[in-house]
Amino acid sequence: MCGQAGRKKVAIVAVARKLLSIMCAMQMTGELFNEQLVCRECGMTGIRRTA
Repeated sequence: MCGQAGRKKVAIVAVARKLLSIMCAMQMTGELFNEQLVCRECGMTGIRRTA
């Protein structure tokens, strides 16, 4: 389990970069957040909600 902390940090940075790119695109176009478009562009079928 020694590599877990490193992978977690990499995943956090990846998510932050993705969110930043989405927010920049929203600001440039003036559009509101579109969850369906983001899921389609990321190759996701939907948002998974965990309890």
